[in-house]
Amino acid sequence: MPNPHRQRYGLSRRQFIQTSAAAGAALLSPWSLAQLGAADAPATVRTAHDQVTLGHTGIKSSRLGFGTGSSSGHEQAALQGLQALAARKNRPASQSIFLSQLARIEMHMGKYDDAQASLQQLQGLGPEYRSRALNLEMELYAEQRRYPEALAAAKAALADQPDARALHITYANLLSASGDPAAARASLQPLMKGTAADWDLYLALGQIDLAANQYPQALADTRHADQLASDSAAHARALMQMGMIAARQKDFAGAEEQYRKALALAPHDAAALRVMHESGELVR
Repeated sequence: MPNPHRQRYGLSRRQFIQTSAAAGAALLSPWSLAQLGAADAPATVRTAHDQVTLGHTGIKSSRLGFGTGSSSGHEQAALQGLQALAARKNRPASQSIFLSQLARIEMHMGKYDDAQASLQQLQGLGPEYRSRALNLEMELYAEQRRYPEALAAAKAALADQPDARALHITYANLLSASGDPAAARASLQPLMKGTAADWDLYLALGQIDLAANQYPQALADTRHADQLASDSAAHARALMQMGMIAARQKDFAGAEEQYRKALALAPHDAAALRVMHESGELVR
């Protein structure tokens, strides 16, 4: 019988499910393992002409034009342009954009000391920019798989915001990505309240277990998250994660079933819709 996925999109069922899992991994919790540069996360090919939005300005430009770099070169020209922009006297809001993009391209080029200097300048713009600088530092170092530096930035951010739940999950995911799943799990335990509010913590635990190839525990934690979920969007995220667990075990039929359930449950949920769009399949 002809495969409808291959007929319509040139994808086999296996490719469809694997791509869905890769897309979904970056959407389920704050700073998921896919976003943190875990070893099995798919690489993203960037070009100098990709359009990017600069902060909250709504301004769009190419990566080349504003220095986020490209996998095919042009970084030096973009670096020089950004250095010139950052050297001007700018308002803090504009300067923060230039410094952020400058740090990105410096990190991409392996100029770690220069990137750190740019991030320090970003922090120096004022207390309201320190959090942004630390979050960017975590992101950039994680992309380069420099986990000690990423973890140090996470600790500094947690010292400033000890009650920031998303930061705690980020820190746990960084520990897991660095190869210490036991410490990652332990770091989340103090946050547990024994209530429905724990659902996102169990979802994060499931991701940690999945990264460690502990599939039964990953499924148990994710099912627990599903049981605690209080709305359809939360249920959909748990179902997507169950699909990811199935896909990692090459149960592609089971994975597809979970993805379709997730989308049926939350047909307007951005995360579920993006998973299907990324995979080339939009289930209606």
